[in-house]
Amino acid sequence: TKSETSRGLELELVTNITQNWTARLAMASALVHPSDTFPQLRGLLQQAREAARARGLDPDAATATTQDFLEQAESDAGAAGMVRISVKRWVGNFVTRYTFTEGALKGLALGGSVRYFDGKPRREAVVGGVEVLPATFTEDQWTVNPFASYRRKIGRITWTAQVNVNNLFNEITDQGAQYRYPRYTEPRQIVYTLNAQF
Repeated sequence: TKSETSRGLELELVTNITQNWTARLAMASALVHPSDTFPQLRGLLQQAREAARARGLDPDAATATTQDFLEQAESDAGAAGMVRISVKRWVGNFVTRYTFTEGALKGLALGGSVRYFDGKPRREAVVGGVEVLPATFTEDQWTVNPFASYRRKIGRITWTAQVNVNNLFNEITDQGAQYRYPRYTEPRQIVYTLNAQF
């Protein structure tokens, strides 16, 4: 329904801090610019106008319904608070894992990830031509996700049990770009998995 242009930089660093300890850091900065609403329909509208002209019809009259739809969609997008400005955003992600390979803890792995997302602009809410809520930015978002796994071979089968805690601190924020369409982050989730490898 819309076309966007994005330009930016990405940096990724992967390293083994020790033989058992790995880490990955990724950062990205992007400038996102919304450029068009219904870009495919606009292209088809132009083709329809040319087809109408080739058949001796008035292209304005032949495509009036579609043209009215696009103009209304553009108007509704502004009223609904679709952001029409270029937005520079930062995203970061750090993941680390430590695996015990000897001693009493052999087979245990501990780790986690930390993710960061910049807040994004939210348009003002207007009712009857009156601004009832101001333009603002959503909250920056930090998400911490630890995990632990244990691997052990019993007979010919290697068993791996793992528990992941997504959004450890239960940070729930509204990341919607419009007041009327809230989009909350996922609450804390605890995920258990058990894998058997033959």
